[in-house]
Formats: sequence, structure tokens, C-alpha cells
Amino acid sequence: MIWSYPQPVYALIHFRGFTIFILKVSCMASRNLKQLGDELNRLMLEQIESLKRQTFGGLSPDELRQQEERLKRIREVSADFLSALEKNYQ
Repeated sequence: MIWSYPQPVYALIHFRGFTIFILKVSCMASRNLKQLGDELNRLMLEQIESLKRQTFGGLSPDELRQQEERLKRIREVSADFLSALEKNYQ
């Protein structure tokens, strides 16, 4: 879940009591920036759950493939998010 507050704004992604990611976000951030952040949050939480299943019960070859594809997408979305965030502050 992403929490955001008025200026100065910080967005925190929390998962079971742990802060996963902290970002300074402008109130005027584009909808695109929010969408990227939401997707990144969703992907990261899915990856955490997948890693837990891998650790405690193992994954099928199909689940391992999905995990690798998700990690690739996390990298892509992270790069897009950071680029959009940088443009937002210029």
C-alpha cells in the first residue's frame, strides 16, 4: 500500500510492518507517476510472496518462469518510475 501526504510529501510502501521503499513525491506528480508507483508496489509484493513460496515450499518451473518475468518487469518499471520522478523535479 502506498501512503501519501501533503507537502512535503513522502510515499511509503509498507508490507507487514516493514517499510520497503521511501520516495519523495510532488503533490503535482503526474497520474503516470502514480500508476508506475502502484504497479511497482504490486509487483514487489507479488515477488515477495513468490520468494516466500520458493523458500518454504518450492516452485514449479512455470512459477519460476513467472518469477523471472516479474523481476524483469520490476526492473523496467523501476527505471521508468525513476525517470518520471526525475522529470517531475526538473
